[in-house]
Amino acid sequence: MANDRLELWGAGTARTHRTLWMAHELGLEFRHIPIGPRTGETKEPAFLALNPRHKVPVMRHGDLVLTESAAILIYMTECLAAREHVFRAHGPAERAKHLEWCFFIMSELDANGLYTMRRHGPLKEIYGDAPVAVQGGRDYFLHQLERMDPAIRANSSIGKPSSMMKPAAMCSGLAPHIARSLIVPQTARWPISPPGKKIGRTT
Repeated sequence: MANDRLELWGAGTARTHRTLWMAHELGLEFRHIPIGPRTGETKEPAFLALNPRHKVPVMRHGDLVLTESAAILIYMTECLAAREHVFRAHGPAERAKHLEWCFFIMSELDANGLYTMRRHGPLKEIYGDAPVAVQGGRDYFLHQLERMDPAIRANSSIGKPSSMMKPAAMCSGLAPHIARSLIVPQTARWPISPPGKKIGRTT
């Protein structure tokens, strides 16, 4: 790719953190542009040219632009990482099972559970105060977390170096701004540790 330096746009949210986490864990060199949501920066012409939906995160690598964190994680692990540094599925079936849990974390835990709580809790001035929705999101999140625990423990890929599930789970399923108000079931406290590098480092 021409001008193939990796760029990651966005900071301050679980969805931006997961892309930065993965880039650090893979040892990738990248330029970080730490713009935040709801700051006006995502509506600047330069950013809108990358993502007309004015959302972060955004990844640019050469001519390729990706604007969904799950797609960014998949691209970095499959296209940019050294093979010895990342989990590689042994065939389509194992890859499909790995992605199944990644997408479950992104959609069921993050979008349906945690982000419902965030929209109508900390962001209620924007999206409206809805205590019933917050409680429903909390109950749904904890229910799904308990149900996924045995399957995650039995999934060999989560313990592999740079599995996409680690930043997905820790930055979505255990987002710090929400997790402080939750009593996470003991069985769901998986042995996953974040990388030892500061998230958001610009290179």
